[in-house]
Amino acid sequence: MFTEWNESHSVGVKRFDEQHKRLFDIINELHRGITRGEGRENTSAILRKLVAYVTEHFADEERLMERYAFPALASHTAEHNRMREIILGFLGKFDQADARMGEQMLSALTEWINSHVGGADKQYGHFFNQRGVY
Repeated sequence: MFTEWNESHSVGVKRFDEQHKRLFDIINELHRGITRGEGRENTSAILRKLVAYVTEHFADEERLMERYAFPALASHTAEHNRMREIILGFLGKFDQADARMGEQMLSALTEWINSHVGGADKQYGHFFNQRGVY
């Protein structure tokens, strides 16, 4: 396994922990596809799956943050938007036959998921837990 969700990534909100686990799974699937040379079409399909899942996950987090007036909603949304743009940029470059993007992409995704889930997302866990959201 390339990168792995563990309890240190838990944000204390079950549905988001489950979604984060799925994000780790998709990044690992992407890693397998790239390292095994499964082809541009397969890797591109996994990237598109990641874009779709990230979009769904970010929207879910942001809806709950808005519902409970999470004070860092604007900065958290901005961080989500930056990551979505990075992933879309990778997808565009990958689709344009820049095969070297694989390692850069995996490195950036792994750094992001570990720092975002283990950092920015941890900020909302306690906030939501205090409001009865687990």
